[in-house]
Amino acid sequence: MKKSVVTLFGIIIFTILLLSYFEYKEKQHAFSTPETALNNLKEMDLEVVEIISTRFFEKESVAYTFYYSKINRPKDYLAVAKFNKNNHGWRFENVIGVGNIDLNNVGNSVEKNGTLIGFSDYGVKSVELDVHKAEIVPLEEKQLKVWLFHGLNHEEKEDEIQFLHMD
Repeated sequence: MKKSVVTLFGIIIFTILLLSYFEYKEKQHAFSTPETALNNLKEMDLEVVEIISTRFFEKESVAYTFYYSKINRPKDYLAVAKFNKNNHGWRFENVIGVGNIDLNNVGNSVEKNGTLIGFSDYGVKSVELDVHKAEIVPLEEKQLKVWLFHGLNHEEKEDEIQFLHMD
């Protein structure tokens, strides 16, 4: 009887310690803003040279932080980091390498897990895909814009993208 009480007590203590450890790990990698989370990431394939902008999708608790990276020279490459918000703050999910920031890449796009991102010329006012309107981020010093669609399903990704220019 005494041995079974000690064993049960040990299992309870072990379970509490294990849950505390997982809670600690969850809090350790969550930050108050996506930008803070991005700046605290270690071992990034695409280093952060300068943060451009962050776009939030409140309904899904998702944010995308656009930033300049460096391949050959500072600010020559665009990357977008995706973050999810939980009870403890913002957590990094993945990074998407959009491409070299060059006028030759206008019209090019990259897709990852329902997120579609691409370059457009600076005169584009709106980018639409079926019923979706893209978030647009201007790259003013590069005279380009970047657009982002979030949460697309497979069929929607196959639709034709419409670019509406300023009058």
